[in-house]
Amino acid sequence: MIVNPRIKWRWEGDKVLLSTLAIMNKTAGEVLELLETTNDTKKIADTLHGRYPSVPLDKLESDVEVIVSQFQKFNIIVPEEYDAESLLTIHATCTEDIASVFNNTLSAPVGVACMLTYNCNQKCLHCYTLSPVKVSNELKTHEWKRVLDELSELRVFYTIFAGGEPLVYRDIVELVGYASNKRLNPAIATNAYLLNEKKIEELITAGIRGFLISLDGATAEVHDTFRRSKGSFDRTVNAVSICVEREIDAVVLATITQMNVHQITDIMELADTLGVRRLSLVKLRKSGRAVSNYSLQLSPHEYVELLKKIYEKEQELQKTSVLYPDLPAVYFEKSIGVNHYEELKASGRIELCGAGIVGCVVSPSGDVRPCDASGDISVGNVRENSVKHIWDTSVLFKKLREIKKSDIHPCNTCRLHDTCLMGCRALPVQVGDTGDIYRADPLCEECYTTFGGEK
Repeated sequence: MIVNPRIKWRWEGDKVLLSTLAIMNKTAGEVLELLETTNDTKKIADTLHGRYPSVPLDKLESDVEVIVSQFQKFNIIVPEEYDAESLLTIHATCTEDIASVFNNTLSAPVGVACMLTYNCNQKCLHCYTLSPVKVSNELKTHEWKRVLDELSELRVFYTIFAGGEPLVYRDIVELVGYASNKRLNPAIATNAYLLNEKKIEELITAGIRGFLISLDGATAEVHDTFRRSKGSFDRTVNAVSICVEREIDAVVLATITQMNVHQITDIMELADTLGVRRLSLVKLRKSGRAVSNYSLQLSPHEYVELLKKIYEKEQELQKTSVLYPDLPAVYFEKSIGVNHYEELKASGRIELCGAGIVGCVVSPSGDVRPCDASGDISVGNVRENSVKHIWDTSVLFKKLREIKKSDIHPCNTCRLHDTCLMGCRALPVQVGDTGDIYRADPLCEECYTTFGGEK
């Protein structure tokens, strides 16, 4: 048995936080550390007995066996011949646990998105950053390396290089290699237009851990029209195929809109045919170019009907695990049922909002934001202050960490508000200069307007 090479962890006070956002007590953390050097449970118990001589050895041996058994159950430790592609899921109750155990205040982000550039080779209708945009003061490569140095020192678990389109950034391979050497598990969020076999090989050599690849249609007509980029579909499918063949993680992201709603189940089938392990179905968020194109958003009734089709199609898939969009609980109740909604949450298959709590974004010009969809707001700049200083002192981050479900209007009067994940918390209408931080996600507001909270 070995410690899963995909697992990262760090101490948060006397607790251990895993990269799956599971939280362990001190004893379990010590056992995990000792498993790095030996998988002999009796030796581990002996070592712990030396630290805690007042605890009977037989009790420690029993405790270690129980802890190791739990580690195996959750793939924290795995056989040496472990399938490197096997999935790790986000801990089901992570948001509640982080709130109750850490008061939503971690020593550092779990993950950070580094938006290398606003430059882009596409002009998508939903783009949260309005890319492509020319900015004169983008961070230089040496400045990004300084940011990565700090993220490594803070024991941030992963970093995602994003944009714009990060593959148009001249030194992307160099930065991936640098982040990999810093044990930051780098991934790239890309439209895959430039992700050919040669580039994939370069990035594998540099130490890339995976890709998040956008696929917004099951045909070239739909995908290319949405992304306003002829030939994009074929390039994207080819890139996904190469990643699957090379056994590199490739999470496919499909943003649900009026343009592709009729193809969502076809996208699911295509992903399964390609051998994709994870397909994330993403809701349209009201930010950036999506604000002026918000007519692309589905209505509540359309989402309800779509969820039925997604759930039905999912039963036919052989290889692909589907991550559901964070839609109001009422939509799930009216489509596949609250019990299935709870099962999806328990298996970590619904996207969660952790803006300012478990993650943040560094913009191309160095501004730190809660989320890539937070608009042009800045809570500090890495040219002026450290990430740690900004993370610890930001007034906005503090407010985001203090929000309770009962604060969010109008959803706080809905009978399912305790069950519902309640969508995004850091959109421009919430955290912008004229925003209301206690305002619900616009999609949730529409749910409430349509179904009246159904008390």
